[in-house]
Amino acid sequence: MISRQPTCGAASGLGYLYAEPATEPPPAGWPLVVFLHGSGERGNVPEAVAAYGLPAYVAAGQELPFALASPQCPAATRWEPHLPALAALIGELCANRPIDATRVYVTGLSMGEQGAWQLAARYPALLAAAVPICGRGCPDEAAQLRHLPVWVFHGLDDALVPAAEIEGMVAALQAGGAAPRLTLYPGVGHFDVWDRAYAEPELWPWLLAHKRRSAVGE
Repeated sequence: MISRQPTCGAASGLGYLYAEPATEPPPAGWPLVVFLHGSGERGNVPEAVAAYGLPAYVAAGQELPFALASPQCPAATRWEPHLPALAALIGELCANRPIDATRVYVTGLSMGEQGAWQLAARYPALLAAAVPICGRGCPDEAAQLRHLPVWVFHGLDDALVPAAEIEGMVAALQAGGAAPRLTLYPGVGHFDVWDRAYAEPELWPWLLAHKRRSAVGE
């Protein structure tokens, strides 16, 4: 079963797009990837979230090896005040869809990268790994993230978020004992990173190999 129609979770209050692979789910359920968009897709029309990245690929008919939830950040806000709603959405999907709650991941672009870091720091028991792309982190939160597998992508010619900023976040993680992966693309600007990152042949095998020891709510 696959759904590309926007729905709204009663627990979260956020509009979102949701899709599952068209085949039968594995016995434990599908892995779930939560995609956090950038600043340009904010609003109250969930279809706008499909402009870029993973929901755009699904809208174009690409099959992904996991369930995908793509919530929409309300207009004129950022992800941070909506972290409880994101956590509620994850819990709602794990309870009501065929989701493996030990294999929940987050990825985000630009403003969504910052949201991904914040979600992982606020709710470390929810996630098995993260893929932040072309955004900012908060080095002060690195201690809460030291056990989370992370693969970060950034363009060296990013004029909106200089690569030095994410290199500082990665350095803070390493100083706390973490081992994040960092891929920097020479000659690539802010808006040309995510398609390269999501096309990396090692990315999905790397991401989906990670599993939390405890499921959501345990």
